[in-house]
Amino acid sequence: MLGATLLPGCWGQSISASIAKTKAGYVRINEPVVLSFNAKIDLKSVRLSINPKTDLKLAAKGTELTLTPLKGWKPAQTYSVQLKNVSSSDHSLSLSNWQAKFKTQPHAGIAGFLVDGKPLAITAGSTPTIAPLAAVTITFTGPMQPATATPTVNGLALPAAQFAWAADHKSVLINRTYLPYQTYQIGVAGTALAANGDVATDTAPLTTAAAGIEPANSSSGIPATGFKTQPALMVVVDNAGLARPQSGLQAADMVFEYISEYNISRFTLTYFNNPASTIGPVRSCRMINPYLGMAFKALTLCSGASDGTLGWLWGKHGAPGIPVIINDYDTGNHFFRVNTNVAPHNLYTDASRMTRARSESAGMGGGNYVVDPQHPDADIPGAAPAAAPSIPLQGVTYSYDGGCSCYRPFDHGTPRTDAAAGGGQIGVKNVIVMHVPFGNAGWVEDVNGGAQSIRYQMNGQGPAEIWSDGKQVEATWHMGAAGQDFYQNTTQPLYFTDPSGNLIRLNTGLTWIHVVGNGQTQ
Repeated sequence: MLGATLLPGCWGQSISASIAKTKAGYVRINEPVVLSFNAKIDLKSVRLSINPKTDLKLAAKGTELTLTPLKGWKPAQTYSVQLKNVSSSDHSLSLSNWQAKFKTQPHAGIAGFLVDGKPLAITAGSTPTIAPLAAVTITFTGPMQPATATPTVNGLALPAAQFAWAADHKSVLINRTYLPYQTYQIGVAGTALAANGDVATDTAPLTTAAAGIEPANSSSGIPATGFKTQPALMVVVDNAGLARPQSGLQAADMVFEYISEYNISRFTLTYFNNPASTIGPVRSCRMINPYLGMAFKALTLCSGASDGTLGWLWGKHGAPGIPVIINDYDTGNHFFRVNTNVAPHNLYTDASRMTRARSESAGMGGGNYVVDPQHPDADIPGAAPAAAPSIPLQGVTYSYDGGCSCYRPFDHGTPRTDAAAGGGQIGVKNVIVMHVPFGNAGWVEDVNGGAQSIRYQMNGQGPAEIWSDGKQVEATWHMGAAGQDFYQNTTQPLYFTDPSGNLIRLNTGLTWIHVVGNGQTQ
């Protein structure tokens, strides 16, 4: 609406004024308003007010007076301009009490955000979380000029390969990954323009945080969509000679292997959804378990623990403990013994007991991560063909099996098998060697032989090597922050980045992580 009104008291005046028409029929937020007169005017004589109040820069040239807002006009607003007085340049003519109105352009720009095709609910005062592989779509109030509205992440324009505009230019899909546990601002660059030339008025970026992502085994049954992270189940499993063959290895999503004592390794089997039918032999927790249990928000099951470790598990040293079920103190029938093994290598659990344990602990909720559904294999950026790995400290070697695109492990030369998976040699999809600081925890772990407890410092970051599909890449592991004790990292479990610092998406299948202390020899 562009219009003018001559108010009472201006009769007899010979200067006439009007607001210059615009092509759009309204004033864009970055456009000046031009008042046209039938005579040259004296800028010094102009007495003008505007409502809503706006800081203006006035300029006169010939018969025109230009009103430029210092901070732009507000969109979808009707402004009222009143000339209290204006004189011609020769002061022979004047005009007073003249009033006109104009409307500014409608709102244009970002209408909202979709995550994986669904509208993102944003609650005031909170930061929404997205998955690291989330497909984020910016939707607009109408068609845009794509060249003026390049998507940005944290203020940096994305390369063309990382976004795609819809055919109608009403939305743009961003295709990129987000590092876990980082905060991102997703928006558009520069002065974005609508297809009709209107300036984007609504360009506030989305502020969001990326959750973590953990790999899953196909046996875990993670659906493509809709899976809600629940408490992970972690079971400590024996690897002494009399414990073999173990049960439950092949069906795990992740297995952490580490030295327990006397150069004998131990496993922590991790299940994000479906536990194996039978799991064991179950053995004692070690100090690595509080780190893993706290970061992954997991329920840990073990047979027992030394007095020193037990105090930390139960939170008796002024720090929070972890959710743990220990056979020595269990009253819920979460374990059973078999007569085919000698004690202490005869303690087991099974899928029904594990599922019940998770149900009993449902109130603790899931961790700050998503579990990656099954997906086709893909090469890790920067990976190159390499021989199968070996971990001398743990006595483990691998051979690559092209038939299953997996690695076959050997424990001191003997195939590592799974009694619950038909007794065959297990196949590992992703083999990872993770180098971490370590030291003496400060107490005796095994009272019979006097072995000291080992404390792996699992929080921070450090070097790692990853093997998958016959290729290997130098990587960096990340979990919490350097210097954090286990109880200080409750939200940031493990992830890996490639040499360029990008998130590594591990292939679907069993992921086996060998935790090796820096300089550790026993």
